[in-house]
Amino acid sequence: TEMSQVRLGAEGTIGPFGYKVEADFADDATSVKDAFLSYDTKAGGLPLEIYVGNKLKDRSIEGAGTQTRTPFMDRNAVATVTSPVNGFYGLGVQARLYGSNWHLGLGITGDDLSNTGESSDSVAYTVRAHWNPIKRSQGFVHLGGWYYYENLSDDVLSINKTSRIGLGFNDNLRVSASAIDNPTDDHGWGYEIGGVYRSVYGFVEQGERTINSSTEPSVEHKATSVYGGWMITGEKPGFSARSGVWGTTRVANPVGEGGWGAFEVAVRYDDYDFTDAARGGEGRAYTLGLNWHLNDWVKLMLDYVHWKTDNKVGNFRGLDTGDTIGLRTQVVF
Repeated sequence: TEMSQVRLGAEGTIGPFGYKVEADFADDATSVKDAFLSYDTKAGGLPLEIYVGNKLKDRSIEGAGTQTRTPFMDRNAVATVTSPVNGFYGLGVQARLYGSNWHLGLGITGDDLSNTGESSDSVAYTVRAHWNPIKRSQGFVHLGGWYYYENLSDDVLSINKTSRIGLGFNDNLRVSASAIDNPTDDHGWGYEIGGVYRSVYGFVEQGERTINSSTEPSVEHKATSVYGGWMITGEKPGFSARSGVWGTTRVANPVGEGGWGAFEVAVRYDDYDFTDAARGGEGRAYTLGLNWHLNDWVKLMLDYVHWKTDNKVGNFRGLDTGDTIGLRTQVVF
């Protein structure tokens, strides 16, 4: 058992200005997550949001959204494998421009608030866009893509990627990549295809990260995620056509108001590929999830994961396979 997130914060607006400050107390440690000021304005008659501070980068569907809104207990392989050195969050400036059926996000961010040191930050330049070529009352088609370039800090002496697989309870259960010494910079890209129709959704994501070194050949990390689901009780999935990330699922018949809530079943395939390196590993995971949304802010999640790994470095080398079952209770309001 573990407390994966225990967060307390405040957010609000004052005219066109907004603010959010949120701290996490999980694992007996305190860390600041979101801590930013925002400003809503117009650019060419279109809504423009500007953020200054520590905020999630706009990178991939699940990398750009909060983990409490995704259909599964952990983010998918694309979000984790392609993450830059300075992580999901970054301290800097970000902007998002919205059209009637598209959005464009830009960002320049350094290390997040929890990363301290004596050297200058690693600086990431990020761009993401999505477009809904079809957008109707019953659903929409989502097409998206993203790219980032990261100039690494002098204190980043080595990169040794070890992605979690099979939920996060066992720290030994990882897909290991061969360590890359003396990295200078890295960049990543990915695409998103999918959509929502009534109570059904489905998405395909693929991403790739390239790490460059001053003493070793460049190495590519690759990931693929295919997933879909069905709101059994007929609700619309909580995926935002406006911003291209997961949001709140609105429950039609909440528990406590005479209803049974909303039930959701979801499946996912994840592929982790570090084999471009001489000693890079690989892994696959097949996830079946069942979610019970009691109301708009309480959710129970049950995930079953069948995983396979083939690592060439670390304490657990060679072929391995197994099953993980996870249960999560969350309250987010």
